[in-house]
Amino acid sequence: MSDIQVTFRGVRGSHAMPGESTIRYGGNTTCLEVRAGGKLLVIDAGTGIISLGKELIKEHFASQKPMEVVLLLTHMHHDHNEGLPFFQPMYIASSRIYMFGPDPLEENISTVLFHSPYFPVELEELPSLKFLHSLMLSDMLYFENNEPRLIHSIHSPHPSTDDEVIVRIHRGKAHPKEGVFMYRVEYKGKSVAFCTDTEGYVGGDTGLIRFVDGVDLLIHDAQYSTDNYINDPVPKQGFGHSTPQMAMEVARRAGVGRLILTHHDPDASDDVLDSVETEVAVEYPGCQLAREGMQIHL
Repeated sequence: MSDIQVTFRGVRGSHAMPGESTIRYGGNTTCLEVRAGGKLLVIDAGTGIISLGKELIKEHFASQKPMEVVLLLTHMHHDHNEGLPFFQPMYIASSRIYMFGPDPLEENISTVLFHSPYFPVELEELPSLKFLHSLMLSDMLYFENNEPRLIHSIHSPHPSTDDEVIVRIHRGKAHPKEGVFMYRVEYKGKSVAFCTDTEGYVGGDTGLIRFVDGVDLLIHDAQYSTDNYINDPVPKQGFGHSTPQMAMEVARRAGVGRLILTHHDPDASDDVLDSVETEVAVEYPGCQLAREGMQIHL
């Protein structure tokens, strides 16, 4: 049995892209499911979270056990939260949903995602128990009596052990306009880092490289090809997304075990992504592109 199980629920960036051209890689927007130490961690709530919610509902009614979900939001752009109003555990009274994300989180969610005229159900009308926490720089997440707790990783160091699930948090500045949170999950000596919506720097993003140093699995944004990034009629420099080469630079300098590229351009068909995967595997052996439904066990 693996110590950490990762499932890609949505791997598309910008907007969902259903259709015949996206069947193999998937058209749902960003959502990552991470299971470790009996905990369910969900990173981002794009449309990929909808299928996860349906599966959790089936498990709930089969087992009659309450659902407990820790939702980690990277930022508030729509492709990373548009599935949350359709996440069915939010509508079950016995569910406990712990949400962490950019300040002011409750205002961000209640005034846009669950607010008329944009959506017919208000956040406070949902019967689930909801715990919303705004994140600050240098926060770290650990579990006390199975409930997630935030501490300041510098001023309140926590003596973690291998048997404890820890989530380390980094805030990148290379995404307009408020930046983006990145997450590193550690358990039993294994680690996975999720770094979406980030744009590379010359020589690599040194803060990010330190954050992901030595992880077993790095999942990194690589939305644009170099040609898209530089030569398109609308060049994508400054849009806050990386090329595969930027992601590979981070992975090399950080000495990660495995690299997976995600947040695929909605205009990139399965055939285009096949070509990208073939090219990156030559430059960085073992590197793959994320596919919806893909599972990795650490």
